[in-house]
Amino acid sequence: MSHNKKIIDYSFVVALFLFGLYYYCFRILGFDLSRTPGDYGDSRFINYILEHGYKWLLGKDPDFWQANFMYPLKNNVAISDSMLGALPLYALFRAIGNDVETAYQLWWLSTCVLNFWCCVWAFKKIGFNYFLAAIGAYVFAFGINNFNQFVHLQFNFKFLIPVAVAATYLFLQKANTKYFIVLVLSIVLQFFASAYLGLLLIYFLIVFVLLFLAFKSNRELFFNQLNKKIIFQCSLAFVSGIALMLIVAVPYQNMAKEVGYRNYDIEMLPHLPRVYSYFFANNSSVTWDFLKNSPLKNFDAWYLQDMFAGIFCYAGLIFSSIYFIKCKIKKENVSFLPIVLFSVCVLFVCLFSKTENNFSLFKYFRILPGLSSMRLTQRFMIIEVFFLLWLTLFFLQQLFKREKISAYIVIALLVVADNLFLAQPEVLSITPKQIRQERVENMCGKITRENIANKKIVACINTADDSEAFMQLDVMLATQKLNLYTLNGYSSTCYGELCNSYNDTAHVKLSAWLQRFGLHDEDVLFIDNN
Repeated sequence: MSHNKKIIDYSFVVALFLFGLYYYCFRILGFDLSRTPGDYGDSRFINYILEHGYKWLLGKDPDFWQANFMYPLKNNVAISDSMLGALPLYALFRAIGNDVETAYQLWWLSTCVLNFWCCVWAFKKIGFNYFLAAIGAYVFAFGINNFNQFVHLQFNFKFLIPVAVAATYLFLQKANTKYFIVLVLSIVLQFFASAYLGLLLIYFLIVFVLLFLAFKSNRELFFNQLNKKIIFQCSLAFVSGIALMLIVAVPYQNMAKEVGYRNYDIEMLPHLPRVYSYFFANNSSVTWDFLKNSPLKNFDAWYLQDMFAGIFCYAGLIFSSIYFIKCKIKKENVSFLPIVLFSVCVLFVCLFSKTENNFSLFKYFRILPGLSSMRLTQRFMIIEVFFLLWLTLFFLQQLFKREKISAYIVIALLVVADNLFLAQPEVLSITPKQIRQERVENMCGKITRENIANKKIVACINTADDSEAFMQLDVMLATQKLNLYTLNGYSSTCYGELCNSYNDTAHVKLSAWLQRFGLHDEDVLFIDNN
């Protein structure tokens, strides 16, 4: 590569990255970091879990798997994503002096940066030039596909997905142990950060490998490269990976036994996407405004169905159909790679979706490990997007076998136009940082004023006209800051006597909860949120 070409290549990548950083990240955060992605519920819960992990690292919380909410329930962190794999990034920003909210903002910002650069690395290793790698990475890190799970910020920690997929492909191409080790480590760390994504990633990779090896030429080339040394090293890495994953898997399994598995008809089926879910654009989308008026808006939790990822992601599926027909007509051999990628994408759409009469293949495959705990299957799109992008880039590479900078610039501009969005709180889940902090400070003040007896356990009764979920997080974050315990707790899982118990001023259910653990009402400071 000539010096001038290197400068052009790197300049293109950096320019696209900097634009994405401005257009996606800082339009959401503000250059003064005055706003935080997410709402007052799920977003702050992830902030709470990350802060709990940081306090655990400092030795202030003795048990990682038991935080101070839903006291004295053990293993309560396993009710949701533990964020263990994502903790080091957050801890770094806390360690250098940032407060809880700012560290959280910088944590999110750093995941966006890593999403882009890890995706560039992955596409380069797969075989694309810098131009195509940067274009694909822009969509992955800064595209509107990120808004479907925007309130669940734990899913923005996804940069290990392209690393794992690229390592798998490279290992299948050349059976080198280093690729397998990278694959295992990336899966383990993704599983540590979000068990949801880690598990889904494993299933994607299993299907990808099986389809890849379904072609005789690929299968023979791969197995001919294996020897005893490689098999031993990979087996050792595999067993080590399983052992590491058990650190997280065992607490989750124990909690699943405790609270029970998801009811398919009540908790899963209503949320499964339909065909037109994939053509329902997020409220913030500018380019695809006409796709916002979907019949899905007549259903509960319709905002979970805005799964349109932009036309660039879907272009590969369109190109594939044309390519397959062309090869059939001209009686040409079809390349194995588009077949594999196309099949992976279509297979998972079919698996995690439902028809209008509520038929879904997911009902029969949820017996597989971990799937019975997945209430929202839409999250598979986070991984699906990478495969869709790979498919699109494959055809663009065929189209531009000679690098044409002007053509790549035009494509980059079209990709930016494809992913235009509004960054206002009325259309996108963004909350003022100051208000988030004030909610916690107000609750801290209330607890401190009323806790004359210096009790270590707090319970807040929701007597105000406020969201119970928001109130629960106020109490959780406040007691975390004050180093107290609370009966309050926020989670998608309703637990025992705590179900529907926080609106009762007589706190009958909360009293029953205390008695279950040998505690009494006089051990607790009961307050209300008025």
